[in-house]
Parts: sequence; structure tokens; C-alpha cells
Amino acid sequence: LIIDTLEKVAAEGFEPDDIASSMNTIEFQLREFNTGSFPKGLSFMLGAMSKWLYDESPTEALKFEKPLAELKRRIEESGSQVFQDMIKQRLVENTHRTTVEMVPSKTYESEILKEEQDRLDKIKASLSDEEIQKVIETTKKLKELQAAEDSPEDRATIPTLKLSDLKRETTEYPIEVTENESNSGVTVLRHELGSTSGIVYAVLGVDLSNLAVDDIPLLPLMTRMMMENGAGEYDQVALSRRIGTHTGGIDTQILTTAVHPEGSQESEVLDGNYLQTKLIMKGKATSDKADELFSLMKTILTEGRFDSKTRVIEILKEDKSRMEARIRGSGHQAINMRMKARYRVGGYVDEMMGGISQLETIRELLKQAEEDWPSLLARLENMRSVLLA
Repeated sequence: LIIDTLEKVAAEGFEPDDIASSMNTIEFQLREFNTGSFPKGLSFMLGAMSKWLYDESPTEALKFEKPLAELKRRIEESGSQVFQDMIKQRLVENTHRTTVEMVPSKTYESEILKEEQDRLDKIKASLSDEEIQKVIETTKKLKELQAAEDSPEDRATIPTLKLSDLKRETTEYPIEVTENESNSGVTVLRHELGSTSGIVYAVLGVDLSNLAVDDIPLLPLMTRMMMENGAGEYDQVALSRRIGTHTGGIDTQILTTAVHPEGSQESEVLDGNYLQTKLIMKGKATSDKADELFSLMKTILTEGRFDSKTRVIEILKEDKSRMEARIRGSGHQAINMRMKARYRVGGYVDEMMGGISQLETIRELLKQAEEDWPSLLARLENMRSVLLA
């Protein structure tokens, strides 16, 4: 099956959209170099080893711009043939191949242990009493060395970071604020960083304060439909593929955050009744595809499809099952959220969208979607109209 699949791919190649999407994903991985909780410096060191171990320049293994540009050029000239030739030469026609057949065994572990014990017994039998005693003494000395504390001189050789080495000043990054950008009525904040490896990070915030309180519980459903049901001329699959081809991802979320009213002290603890509520849409793309990123964000926001009754029911059933399981497993969190809803507006809003009230709303919406779909669709469409008004 594996060889047949490789031969088929070598003969037929890949779709252009699949190649573009994969290349975009790889480019983002190279540019962002997101190592998660693993130390980035250590990742750089390990990456350099692939060249350094073979007496080549360690920095060459970390440079990707030139090889990436060369691969893009070859793809532009010959398309899928680049990969077809590589698969044919390196895999299909490669005679250095091993086929490993794995057979389950109930006695494998005991066989391995017996084999190891037999080997040790054989080694011990070949040693004289003096050699055995020497092994015992060496092992004892090794354990003593391992258990012993390092001397102050040895510990002093380890690089350390002191408080005096840290800057006490907070780094200020310039923020440029432009109101009514290009007569659009939109306020734009530009946050310039030293280097983002050629990646544009964009965050769009849409004010939710004009939305009716009764419609707040529908926001999670609305945002999922915007992202998971297609938008404009794109169906669900086409939209997902286009996002993967031209961007590093687009995501939506609801932001509710307390703010200090004008004239109040920033250090003052408030009652939480002053809020900013935003529909946040985050996206990222390489700088040459920034226009495509903003175009997709606009399409999703203004033309996201709500008209699939089947998809809405499917999402509501998924959310219902997920929330019921979460409440059963972490009931204390649901109760904590319920209690916060009694004391501050932000807690009330959060509970409506993610607590027990949300579960009750989902059950009602599921019934409405099955029995009175046109009214639910009209409600979703009206919510979007209010947001974009």
C-alpha cells in the first residue's frame, strides 16, 4: 500500500492549492519558530548541530530565507513536478529499503529480560574474583561521586543571572493611533515591533455594546458559524483551505474586560461595572499577503454564512454534549462562575456565554433550530446587522 501510494503520487502529483497551503504552513513554522515551553536558545543550538557536526558552518542550518526562496521559484516554474521527481528519486527508485514486519508477542518482555540476565551471567562467569571486586568498588565510587555535592569552585563556573543584571525600566513600544482611518470610521492602532520575521499580526475589534442583552448568549454560536460554515463565495472546505493557503490562521473570540472611567485612578480597584465588550478577530500572515488576510477577515465578518440549519443543529449538539460533560467533571468551576455573575456585570456576561445559563440557552436554541429555524436564522442575521451598523 505504501509503495503503491508513493508511485501514484509520483505519477499524478499534488494539487496546486495543497502545495500552496503546505508551503504557507512551513514558512510560518520557520518564521515564527515557536518552541512553546522549550527554550528557544536550546532549539537554535540543536538546529545548528545538523551542519556543525559535519564540519560545516553552524549558522547555515539556521538560515532559511534563501533555500525557501529557491524552492518557491522551482515550484513556480514546474509546480508539482518538483515533489514528484523527489519522491521518485528518493523513495520509489531507492533500493536501500528495509521492510519491517512486527508480530505481537505475549512473552516478548520476559524474553528480553531473560536474554539480558543470561548475558550478564555470562559476563560475570568470565570474570575472576579480583575483577568482580574491582567492578563493585568502581560502582561504589561512582555512586559516591554522584551523591557528593559540587565544590563552591565548581558551582562558581556555572553562569548565573543576578537581579542587578535585569533592567528595572519597563520597555516602551511605540503605539500609533489613527482615528477614522481613510475616512472609514475605524480607529487603527499600529504597534511596531523590532522584528516579527516578516509576519503581520492583526487584531480587529468590533464593538458589542449595541447588542441586545437577550442576544448575548447567542454570540458563541454566531462566532462558530462565521468560521465553520463558509463565507461569501467559499463553502466550509474552501474557506478553510484559503485561510490555510494565505494566512497563518484566523480566530474569533469574545472579549469582556473591565476599564477605568475617565478621571479615576488606574490603581483603584473598581466594582467591575465598567466594561469594554468586543468581538475580536485575530489573524496573521506574511507581509506580502497582508491584503489577503484583511480581505478574508472582512469576508468572514460581513458574509459569514448562517443559513445551514443542519450545521447549526450539529454545533448546538456538540456544545450541549461538551458543556454537560464539563459541568459534571468540574462542577465547582460552574458554581464559581455562577456566583461571580451575582456581583459584577462582567461575571454576568461571562456566565451567560460560558456557564450554566449558556447550557440552558443551548437547549432552547436546539429546540428552536429544529422547530422554528427561520426565526433563529433571522435573529443571527439581525445580530450581525447591529454589529456592523
